[in-house]
Amino acid sequence: MRIGKMIDPYTAAGTFAGTVKRMTRWRKSPGTIEERKQFFKRDYWVDYPRATELLNRFDDMYAAEGQVRPEGMLVTGPPNNGKTSTAFKFMRDRLAGYQKVDGRPDAPPIIKAETPPGAPSPRSLYMALLQEVGAPYNPRSAEQVLYNQVIQLFTESGVRMLILDEIHNGLAGGPNQQRIMLNTLKSLSNTLQISIVMIGTDDARVMFERDDQIKSRFPAFEMPAWEFSEEYAQLVDDMFGAMELGIPSPASDYDFVDELHQLSGGLMGKTKKLVAEAACASINSPSKNLEKSILRHCTRPA
Repeated sequence: MRIGKMIDPYTAAGTFAGTVKRMTRWRKSPGTIEERKQFFKRDYWVDYPRATELLNRFDDMYAAEGQVRPEGMLVTGPPNNGKTSTAFKFMRDRLAGYQKVDGRPDAPPIIKAETPPGAPSPRSLYMALLQEVGAPYNPRSAEQVLYNQVIQLFTESGVRMLILDEIHNGLAGGPNQQRIMLNTLKSLSNTLQISIVMIGTDDARVMFERDDQIKSRFPAFEMPAWEFSEEYAQLVDDMFGAMELGIPSPASDYDFVDELHQLSGGLMGKTKKLVAEAACASINSPSKNLEKSILRHCTRPA
């Protein structure tokens, strides 16, 4: 599965005109050359339908607290394709007005942690969760002690949602270790009555599908790579809009978008990086328009 309807190159006539919302001259970003380059490389958010759908799902899960059988989710897809950035967007929006309550442990209502690499075990997971919120713990403590500490901290802090990134790390062992880790996650969700979102590669989805109960508790939400499509051209146009170059957007140029898609593999993160590099290269370009040749320059080794 990939995002977007494929474009027929024989009917596209070398342009996306009429399909991309904005192909106008952008406001030129102010500042020196170095300041502009830093502006191009900044972190920024671009809305697109699949991410909006995922954010809405996150909102629904966050709102449904205290359920006997909390809803979970497994977000899968290739690396560098917007899974983690969408989770961070959700957290920024939801925690914008968060303030610590006096007398309660300092843990926000949404906790995001990275599943520790190496030999997967419930013990390493509990320590990662405690470390994420800065809670003191004894690494020599028994597994049950660490588990109790996590349960107490999350309960007293009012944690409502847990996001575990790189979940494939925690499922890297054999079938028995994988089963133990999956049961641990289900137990945490049941005991705390909170939603758990797991983010990982397609390998994680394959592992989850081996257990019908786990598959039902944590249904998969796929964030696939983008097809070469009108939707991808719109994404590119929105990204160049964020660059504020002061020159026409190249998103209506069929060859440019095709080249960008080939070089990025249709991955959100790589597309974003190439757009920033093309914007930087355009500063010293004698041409007033961005052409596909500038993309090849961006991918040359330094």
